[in-house]
Amino acid sequence: MVENGAGLRLAGKGVVGLLFLAAFGLQVPTASAQGVPGSWNVTFYLEPGHTAGATQCVVFVLGPQQAGEPSSGRWLSPTFPGWNGFWIKEGDHLRWYGATDSTTPLGSAEWGLQQSATRMGGEFVHFSSDEGQTSTTGAWIAIKRSTACPARSTEAEDGADPARGR
Repeated sequence: MVENGAGLRLAGKGVVGLLFLAAFGLQVPTASAQGVPGSWNVTFYLEPGHTAGATQCVVFVLGPQQAGEPSSGRWLSPTFPGWNGFWIKEGDHLRWYGATDSTTPLGSAEWGLQQSATRMGGEFVHFSSDEGQTSTTGAWIAIKRSTACPARSTEAEDGADPARGR
């Protein structure tokens, strides 16, 4: 059992939970007043062992509403062209999901917490849209950018995984 000064407890030896809380200074996640919209650097940590994967820039845009949630909208990645989808935030809980745009599409599902106006993170799974077979899984951490995302100069390879960057 791990406990921080704010009384947050983690049962068991969950590597993902410990990694997530360590990255955010073992603080209790709180809802952000500024919200999700904007540009974020998202770094993926891949199973097994949470080895560092790729970092993608992801832009979250408010609207159109998803499932009637006012804090929701679309997202896209200029650094991984064709990877895009939708997001929903309830309190400090964030879900974002989508797919790559290729002849061999890859589905993606990311979920987690927004800890502050500039930090969020959680877990993810990327999978074959046709067969459902897992491509990558692990954790992700995002830091809000003060500038716009750079554009990638080349297209992503067919069937590429954003968490691997190729």
